[in-house]
Formats: sequence, C-alpha cells, structure tokens
Amino acid sequence: MGSELRLGPNFCLFCPPPGKPKRKPKRRKGEARSKARDFWKDNVILGGAAVIAGLINYCYHVVLAHLLGPTEYGSLATLLNVTQVMVLPASVATLVYTRFGTRPARKRVESVALWTIGVMLWGSMLVFRRPLGHMLRIDAGLLILFTLELIPSLAIGANTGILQHIRRYWAVSLIVVLSNGFRVFAAVATLLSHYRLVALGAFEALAAGMTWVVSRWLTTQVVATGDESSSGWMVGTALVGAANVVMGVADGMISKHNLSPFWAGEFNGLATIGHTVQYLSGSLGTVMLTSILANPKSQRKFALITLCIYLGLSGTAEGLFIQFGGGVIAVILGKHFLPMLPYLGQYGWSMMTLGLVNITLMHAVATKRWLPMAMAGLGIVVWIWALFMDASVKELVQSTEMVMGATAGIATITEGIMESFGSTSAQSR
Repeated sequence: MGSELRLGPNFCLFCPPPGKPKRKPKRRKGEARSKARDFWKDNVILGGAAVIAGLINYCYHVVLAHLLGPTEYGSLATLLNVTQVMVLPASVATLVYTRFGTRPARKRVESVALWTIGVMLWGSMLVFRRPLGHMLRIDAGLLILFTLELIPSLAIGANTGILQHIRRYWAVSLIVVLSNGFRVFAAVATLLSHYRLVALGAFEALAAGMTWVVSRWLTTQVVATGDESSSGWMVGTALVGAANVVMGVADGMISKHNLSPFWAGEFNGLATIGHTVQYLSGSLGTVMLTSILANPKSQRKFALITLCIYLGLSGTAEGLFIQFGGGVIAVILGKHFLPMLPYLGQYGWSMMTLGLVNITLMHAVATKRWLPMAMAGLGIVVWIWALFMDASVKELVQSTEMVMGATAGIATITEGIMESFGSTSAQSR
C-alpha cells in the first residue's frame, strides 16, 4: 500500500482534492515586488506627485517673488537654503532608509535617535545664529524661526524612506504633495501680516509638524522590512544623500556670500527655476533604485529607461527655457527678475548635468559601486571651490556648466563601463 492511506480506488487521504490546484502562497505585506510593470506604475505615481508638488512649489515662489521683490526674496531664498543644508541629515536618512529599510525591533531606538539629532541641530543654530546671520547678511532671529522645522525633519525623512523601501509610493506621494501644499498655505498667510518673513517662518515650522503627523500615520499602516549591510555601505549611501542636498543649494547660498543682496536675489530666482530640472531626477532615481533592489537582474533595463525618461523631460524643459524664457521668468518670478533671461538657457543645461550626476549616484548606490561615487564627489568638491572664486552671475553660471558638465560625463561613463564589464559587488538582501 505504500505510505498513503487509501479508502477507495480514487481516494487519497493525504492528496489534495481532485480538480483543485494548490494555492500559491500569498505575498506578505511589505514584501518587495519585482514585476516589471511596477517600475512604470511607481514612476507614474511618484512622477505625478513630483509634478503636482513642483507646481505647488512654483505657486509658493510665485506668490513670494511677486510680493517680496529681489532683495527680500534673496533673503528668503537664503533662509530656505540654510534650512535645507541644516536638514541635510534628513535627506541622508531618507536615502539610507530607502536603501536598507528598518526592522520593527529597531524602530523605537531609531526614533529616539532621530528626534534627538533634530533637537541638537536646532540647538546648534541657537548657538551660531549671530555669526551665521552676519556672514549671510540676514537677521539672526529669522534663522532661529525658519530652522524650527529641523526638529521633526529626520523623523519625516526616515518615514519617507521606510515607505519608499517597500515601494508604497502612493503614501510617499501623499507626503510630498501635502508638505508642499502646507507651504503654499504658509505663503498665502503671510499676506495678512506686516512682518512677512516672520510670519512665513512660523507657518513653515507648523507645516513641518503637520507633515510629520501625516508621515507617522502612513508608516503605521504598513509592515516595515529591512536589509542588512556593512557599515561602510551605509556610510557611502549617507554621503550620496548629502551630495544630493549640496547640489541643490550650493550655488544659491554661495551667491548670497559673493554677490550684492540685489544680484544674489536675482540669482536665487534663476536657481528656483533651473533646479526644477534637477528635481526631476530625484523621483526618477528613487524609483530606479528601489526597482533594482527588488529585481537586480533588470538593473540595466531600469537604468536605461530612467535615463531616457530624464533626458526627454529635462530636454523639454530646456527647450522651454530657450524659446520662452522671458515668459517663464515673468510668470514665475515677475518682471523684476528679467535681467536673468540671458542666463536661463545656459543655467538650465547646467541643471541637466546635475540631474545626470544624481541619477548616476543613485544607480551606484543600488549596485554598490564606489568608483562612480568617488568621481561624482570629487566633481562636486571642485564645483564648490570654483563657485567661491566667482564674483558675478555670469561666472557662477559658467562654473556650474563647465565643472558639473565634466563631472556628469566622467561619472556616467565610469558607471557605464563598470556596468558593461559587470564589475559589481554582491547585492545585499
């Protein structure tokens, strides 16, 4: 009879019922999805959110650029850039959590650490507010007010990264759109106050708090997962996150130091428009990163598609800058910023190169390659040094175009050669 207990010619006690196929095990909640169609769906979701957030952000700057004028708008741009640099650890946290995720057993300890770092960052601004305000020619009290959002910033960044790691991009999109929406509300609310920058700083802090509440609630609705990796690669990923922030704010902040208040304000208006091109690379690179982690065998396909999409979108934006630059500046910033028209096309090309560097860095993080990261990092250091040597808008734009153009070419070619020869280290799981 064997090992099976049979009660009839067609009956087997330990066999599945006839005609009923075995059920496939259900995919656990939070498990990485590797189907190719998810790459497109994630790009549509996050890309759509990026477009909406970009339009909302334009509304923010449109209102304030028309309301404040070049000099005061330059001060606002500097305050926002200082805050962006100070929240650099939040961007680092986002990329690290996107790459490695988290585990339930670690969440409480990590949460305490993130909030502690946020408080310490804001405390450092309390200590150094006067010399920093003197160097940047802005009020020290405004620095304290605008940087209040440092306190919840790392927690928000970590929540966003956790959601991106498990590819819950609908939740990430909600955070992105709402956070920018809160800022527009803050900008409109300043119309009711005589002390516009003071009111704006207070509302910016309130918007950050509301964003944290939303991000916290969304992370409680999913099952978080985490991957183990060496501390060296965590540091490497953190450095890429820092580089992303530096590329977004370096030229605007240095212009405030090198130029007069009027021309610094003009240049920061130019940067507001131009960095939109670089901003496109952020969402595309993030989806590419998580798609490669979910399906490493398709990494080359994901990289090529991402590159083609980025070049198409950024090329379209550059065409608008060249053909309709005057209208773009007038609508977004106002006629006070038309002196920047001769530089818009050239600056837009520079931002395209920054976006290429960003995508290359994200691909290097996904595939664990140090050399392209080193090439990009060296280029960023040279770029910052060159910016400090510049004394006019024209020189700032030219330095960005030449140095970052060369950096994008070298880093991208290096990554391409390594991909062709398959010189990649083992993927962590």
